Amino acid sequence: MRSRRLMATTLVVCLGVLLTSVTPTTAVAIAPSGLLDHPLSTGTGGRTMLVEEVTATWCPSCAEIDPELVRVADSHGSRIALIALHPSDGEDDFQPPASQYRIDRINALRDEPVVSTPTFVVEGGEARVGYEAWTDVQRDILSTELERDGMSELAFTVTPENDMFRVTLNELRLVDSPSTQLTYMVLEHDKRVS
Repeated sequence: MRSRRLMATTLVVCLGVLLTSVTPTTAVAIAPSGLLDHPLSTGTGGRTMLVEEVTATWCPSCAEIDPELVRVADSHGSRIALIALHPSDGEDDFQPPASQYRIDRINALRDEPVVSTPTFVVEGGEARVGYEAWTDVQRDILSTELERDGMSELAFTVTPENDMFRVTLNELRLVDSPSTQLTYMVLEHDKRVS
């Protein structure tokens, strides 16, 4: 029970970031004093693009680009999901296993692995490396946004099971697009960094 309460106090379950841009997505936040001890259901639709950044806490050029990311987030709102992926390199203060799994997945789809920080990937597209590639990243974001015309719909339920959560997809209607992705995110806030 303690671990589930701890998870509920530090996690925000973002229900349904549907990656396809313009209509707001739905998120359900569990208050720090709350406990996610019953199933939680939601239905939503939306068009949101995924921008992944391979970054590290020790990377000075990654810190330099943070203000640019804030501007992009502010200007695109819920139409964009910016995700920071921290590698398991033995030096980064975060190193969550989920980040390394996603980095490994990105690398599996490429001829050359992503090894530099910062590296940006917009909707699984070309890897853009370094601060100097930021103009290309912005171009990728705008191009992707302009190409989107449909909206997907979904409904699902999150059920606590022991110290884990089960996500059940109840309904899904994807837009007729080969680039449609469905991503669920569990975000941890207030993580302490040395």
